[in-house]
Amino acid sequence: MVIIFCGIPGSGKSTLARQLARKLEKIGKIVLFVSDDISHSVYKKISELLKENLKKADYIIIDATFYKRKWQRMVYKICGRDKVVTLDIRCPIKICLQRNKNCKKPISKKALYIIYHQIERPSVPVLTINTAKTPAKKFLPLILAKIIEKQYLNKENFSKFLKKFGQLYSEELGIDLKSKKASEIFKWFLASLLFGARISETIAKNTYLTFKKYKILTSRKIIKVDWDFLVKKIMKEGGYVRYDGKTSNELIRISKYLLENYKGNINLVHQKAKNKLDLKNKLQEFYSVGPATCRIFLRELRGIWEKADSDIGSFVKLAAKKLNLPQSLKELKIYWQRHKVKNYDFRNFEVALLRLGKNYFKE
Repeated sequence: MVIIFCGIPGSGKSTLARQLARKLEKIGKIVLFVSDDISHSVYKKISELLKENLKKADYIIIDATFYKRKWQRMVYKICGRDKVVTLDIRCPIKICLQRNKNCKKPISKKALYIIYHQIERPSVPVLTINTAKTPAKKFLPLILAKIIEKQYLNKENFSKFLKKFGQLYSEELGIDLKSKKASEIFKWFLASLLFGARISETIAKNTYLTFKKYKILTSRKIIKVDWDFLVKKIMKEGGYVRYDGKTSNELIRISKYLLENYKGNINLVHQKAKNKLDLKNKLQEFYSVGPATCRIFLRELRGIWEKADSDIGSFVKLAAKKLNLPQSLKELKIYWQRHKVKNYDFRNFEVALLRLGKNYFKE
């Protein structure tokens, strides 16, 4: 994708371009072109840059005024309009003049006025932004959403969207939920308890993998292992610096409850549940398991456990809203049925939205 900024000097293009580059480099390879670094033949250089990098980079960000439509059309012609995100950046001239004074390479007041009066705004911009009162970073989630929507949410690229963002957390951790084995589902239960704790996602993953490393992946093994080993070895190695003792105690109590009430078989929780609501209630009878942890656990058990049909979370709703998708579970399922891709299921779609909402669209 190619992202071009159209606006006069001082309107906030460069700030947005730099911040956007930092976000997009987490998704793919980027090339950032800044017109201030070029003394002459700017749009000739842009043309050469596009032709050279179009097939090499995932994202090309061009920070230039593009105040003539012929330069905008040049980009469309080289790249194809469907691969270009055109951003119309606006700001009152008085503010631009003030900002221009503080630029590393300010242009003359006369030149700025010439561009201001001659600028030919994009006929159909993907997004129009006014930076007068709102900090540039506030617009990033909206810009990212428009880029991803244009790049992935079409028939040709929807499978790439799922591949890029939709890998299940359980699969990432090497857990085989499709087997429906109680041992595998308990592993995911353990991972969900960690994801639901007040720690980062990275620490949760590392801690689960540490449990895996020491082969402590059943309720029986958790209650038999030395408490100091849980705290000082597993939790510490996983990256915990807080709540290590608290989480260890919770895992022990949960494991004892599972053994005492369900013979250590997590599948019995599902079997004994009368319906979807009762399943959630039974899961939340486990010590410290609240709605968030319950949602994490059941999300990847859709289609594995018949009664697993948890509501979508706030990050999924946020991503759906930003991407102009339905924002209820029922409507998202209908959308999936219309756009489903072979070798993927609704869980992949939901996890893709979750990742976007959590990592990119959150303000």
